[in-house]
Amino acid sequence: RAAQRSGMAPTGPAPRLTLAAAVAIAAISAAVGIHLTIHGSRATILDGALLLDATLRAVRVQPAIPILAVRKDAELAETVRVGDVATMRWDARQSKLTLFNAAGQLWASRANEAFVSAARSESAVVDSHGNFMIRDRILSSCTMQRLDSIEASVAEDGSTEALLQGGFDDVGDCRALTWQLRFTQSGKRHVRFVLELEPRELADQVQLAGDLPSDVRAAWGLGVQFRHFNLRGHCVPAFVTEQGIGRGAPETWPVTGLLNFFGGGAGGNDYTTYAASASVLLSSGSGIFLENDDFSLWDLGSGGCMRTNLLSGGRFGATAGTSTETLSVTVHSSTMAGRLFVADAFARGGDGGDGGDGG
Repeated sequence: RAAQRSGMAPTGPAPRLTLAAAVAIAAISAAVGIHLTIHGSRATILDGALLLDATLRAVRVQPAIPILAVRKDAELAETVRVGDVATMRWDARQSKLTLFNAAGQLWASRANEAFVSAARSESAVVDSHGNFMIRDRILSSCTMQRLDSIEASVAEDGSTEALLQGGFDDVGDCRALTWQLRFTQSGKRHVRFVLELEPRELADQVQLAGDLPSDVRAAWGLGVQFRHFNLRGHCVPAFVTEQGIGRGAPETWPVTGLLNFFGGGAGGNDYTTYAASASVLLSSGSGIFLENDDFSLWDLGSGGCMRTNLLSGGRFGATAGTSTETLSVTVHSSTMAGRLFVADAFARGGDGGDGGDGG
């Protein structure tokens, strides 16, 4: 009556939540509360941001793999000796680098594609009794690599080294970021490489990508691996942690998932290991190992690092692509150092075989 006297239309009864909606809201609230208690506020916020990022990626058109740009006035030596153990060759027609010695190919970039990328990230690490879960959100990435120079330089020991320098053509801070890649002799057969970014405050991750041809049928290493022997086609973190209970095996589900959620990663996954090693040997005979003690992610032709491991997020450059013929190594640092080699058995003409099923 009062509403009629005031000229207002009467309103109906207040809408009521259905039982299903109420249960759903309660369940979500409980899950968020448990997640906050176990993983902390920072990790929970990052999980939400990573979920949003993944949703946006799913509806966006994925960008093509960046083409390696070459500065117009670049001075590019076609051949550079690396001490007396290897040779670096530049193929201008294919925009491709190849490092090789008498035993075989040590490393090569993919034709016309960028081989150095960088990123700035926000990370959170949850540790529960030696079990780790790492969230890594990429805030910005520099993937449009530019090559400015290839030259022969003199190493500290007086031997010849190959020095490559360049920058990035992405927008923003990437234009102020430069990269430098050195190849020097290490011992009688190894080649040491050092990849550095400057200024370091603009990026906290660096990535080196190379060619992984389809005839390379196996990749072994990265420490003690309990589930997969041949890691070709996998994306594997090199990080020491407890193995976990179940480790993602189908027969242990959902125990593994529950332990990972409520136990801070106690369930583990395919790649959790207490004896990690940042080194890989390919069936072609070439190998690579890192000197860094930082967290590293090895994409061995996985096609985008989509399998579950202890790292959530952290995809940029080659790891954000779909190639199954790219080997990329990402390090949570602005500097990456390591060595390239050809294993003795292969150097003497041995055959590595196919290494079994890649899983």
